Amino acid sequence: MIKLFVCDIDYTLLDAYAGGLPSQNIDAMIRLQESGVKVVLASGRIESGILPIMKQVKMDQFGGYLASSNGTRIIETLSGDPLLENLIPVEDLLEMYHYAIKLGLHFSVEQGDTVYTNGFDDELAYDRDVVKLNFNVCDDLSDHLKQSAPKCAVTVDHGQKREEIKAFCDTFKDRFEIVNSMGGFIDIMRRGSSKGHAIQFLCSHLNIAHDEVAAIGDSTNDLEMLALAGISACVANARDEVKAIAKHHVASAQEGGVAEFIEIVLSLNKRPVV
Repeated sequence: MIKLFVCDIDYTLLDAYAGGLPSQNIDAMIRLQESGVKVVLASGRIESGILPIMKQVKMDQFGGYLASSNGTRIIETLSGDPLLENLIPVEDLLEMYHYAIKLGLHFSVEQGDTVYTNGFDDELAYDRDVVKLNFNVCDDLSDHLKQSAPKCAVTVDHGQKREEIKAFCDTFKDRFEIVNSMGGFIDIMRRGSSKGHAIQFLCSHLNIAHDEVAAIGDSTNDLEMLALAGISACVANARDEVKAIAKHHVASAQEGGVAEFIEIVLSLNKRPVV
């Protein structure tokens, strides 16, 4: 019996460049919640970038969970109360910012309701134009980094500065969780933060087993949660590494693959318990 449905957003639940959130995915998510299954939206997006989608699929009415910034912060959607936070201290943000500058990389981090960055590229343009985040581009971020943050990121135009990205990751990989959420977008979180850790926390919080969890995704930051879930799926546009471990392969994000997976889950839940 599936009790928790965990869904990635970008290029899984929706493809913003190919029509946005498919109506069949919205309808299926609502029917899933009406059946009693709780939904978790697990994304590399910061929390403010998930809220509009949460409302589209009626999670503000049914109750569910948002695991933003790759599981760094988890909130309950009815109350908005945080259940988990694992924030990067300011001194660590400053250290990573200065090293990113040295390598010629763009560094970005959320401070309040604004994302500060020292430069713009195609990857950040997605967050500005699609996710609708508020950006402040400035030459020196030092005076703006005053708050701990769920995550920070280094970005470049897709395919550029690969050696510099590798050098950054190699320098900090033993101290932080580092994932490539999409394209040239590298997310950095504190140790113990990931979508997989978010599933483990929620299973403990809700007293449910991993085999009562279904999860669907498309990218490498979804691998851990897919491996932990009792039933997993990937959309047709998923990376090869994800396709290799997902138990079910469904249609693309654009074609409503999430709705297809939800039908599988609903059918499984209708089977009599032996």
